[in-house]
Amino acid sequence: MKNCLSTQLNPELIDRLSQNDLELGNNFIFTSGISNSRIFLKHVRLYDCALLQLTRASLQITTSNGYEITIPPYSICYIEKNTIFNASISVINGDDCPYNIYYIKNDILKSVCKATESLVTEYENISLIYNRKVFFFHATEAEHTIFYRLLNTEIPQHRLVYKIAYLLSKFEPYLEVIHSLERCIAPTLTEKVKQVVSNDLTRQWRLCDLSKHLHMSEISIRKKLEAENNSFNSLLRDMRMQQAARILKRRNSHINTCAKMTGYTSTSYFIKVFKDYFGITPKQFSLKVKGRNTFSGLN
Repeated sequence: MKNCLSTQLNPELIDRLSQNDLELGNNFIFTSGISNSRIFLKHVRLYDCALLQLTRASLQITTSNGYEITIPPYSICYIEKNTIFNASISVINGDDCPYNIYYIKNDILKSVCKATESLVTEYENISLIYNRKVFFFHATEAEHTIFYRLLNTEIPQHRLVYKIAYLLSKFEPYLEVIHSLERCIAPTLTEKVKQVVSNDLTRQWRLCDLSKHLHMSEISIRKKLEAENNSFNSLLRDMRMQQAARILKRRNSHINTCAKMTGYTSTSYFIKVFKDYFGITPKQFSLKVKGRNTFSGLN
């Protein structure tokens, strides 16, 4: 099917970009070489649909059901919400960030689906054989420019929607991508918990606190999260570690400041949790993501 959005949306109408968050999964490990570094991530789980832009990197993904895909440098990738996967990223040395992630939040997701629904109505009775969760395409310079400008937090929502829709129109088969988005519209309890906790990540959250905010019993919260293959403790740890990764990428913060901003009263315990989660210390992580080629000499 020829994608109407490809011709309807003009890349020249896009606004300026800003920097992006770096959110990674468990067991983040670096191995360094002369020309590149390899990053291994195990049991990664994304809590929103995501667009991933690769520049100085290639990516190999293996999903929990055994599906494997290799994505070359200078590509743009789509990953469905709640996909669990292992990843291997080969990073070519350089000064800029080798990849960026844009998370499609639920309110934007609904608007994107509404904007694209007229394009797929004639195919609504088609039954899809595969439920793919990962797609990519080789991006042109104009398409990379559109992605960069998605990261500008000051862009009005309607412009964000059409930029996202334009990029989504480049994936093939397009209909499968749209069906993937539609599967993700219904909000999960995991998302509701994230919304509550993210308002104050420094708080010492307990399940009873969450129960009061959501007007649900602790047992109901626990069982519904289990049904979504999640738990309150693992979700809270994910959120804190991912926020720590953002802070260490964006700012010249001291480790103890980063610990306090993510809800840890003990810096040494924060460092332990961070290393258990990512496989390296906060200092090593900070040096690596800022492009300093000093990682191999660190203990």
